Amino acid sequence: MSDDRTHGVTFEDFDPEDVDYPVSTDELTEEYGDATLDLQEGEMTLGEVLEGYEDDEIRDAEALREAVMTMLPEDAIGREDYSDRGTEEGSGQEADEESL
Repeated sequence: MSDDRTHGVTFEDFDPEDVDYPVSTDELTEEYGDATLDLQEGEMTLGEVLEGYEDDEIRDAEALREAVMTMLPEDAIGREDYSDRGTEEGSGQEADEESL
């Protein structure tokens, strides 16, 4: 099992790569629904995150990661529009005047 961290979410109890894809959302939730996702702002289970997910089938590990990121509450992954890479137009962040 690997420590799978994606955008501030750690899949604690299972490795998405170990799932036999494609898999239905119901099968995935039945088998791994109690798996803990460690978030920057607490924990949730995979079942809680995928509750209400509209697609019936998840085709691969990347699609599972995308589904999780889509279904997480806004406050689960930390500050919105935060970047340590400078500013972008419309990000709401101000640039430092001094360049390093």
